[in-house]
Amino acid sequence: MNRVEIMGRLNWKEIRYFESGACRTKILLSKKKPNANNPDETQNYDSFPIIFFNNKNDNIAERIAEDVSEGDYVHIVGTLTRNQPKNKTSKETEIIGWDFRKTKWSNDKKRYVYEDDENEVVGYGKIDKKEVA
Repeated sequence: MNRVEIMGRLNWKEIRYFESGACRTKILLSKKKPNANNPDETQNYDSFPIIFFNNKNDNIAERIAEDVSEGDYVHIVGTLTRNQPKNKTSKETEIIGWDFRKTKWSNDKKRYVYEDDENEVVGYGKIDKKEVA
């Protein structure tokens, strides 16, 4: 199964509507890189481009564009794809997002929790409520 789960801070977003009526939202999600010399510390950030497309069952691209702001922490579920852009010889790996939930830090639990259910710790529950083909 091709499934990716990632949590990080929204760095940038761009929403685009096409003449056909389709919608695409592209985001950059930043995640702290672990320090190789000391696993308890982090250094710098990695950024992951994630693309959301509307589909006939869900306006996910519009929802993430409206519900999430730069600086918000987000837990995303998606799939990895390999894409060869025009005028390039190498393929790029992208994440296609198909679900998301906003998160926040809980001082009581010392972990990230979902904003819509503070009793649910990130990574210990299901975020996708629909079957994905």
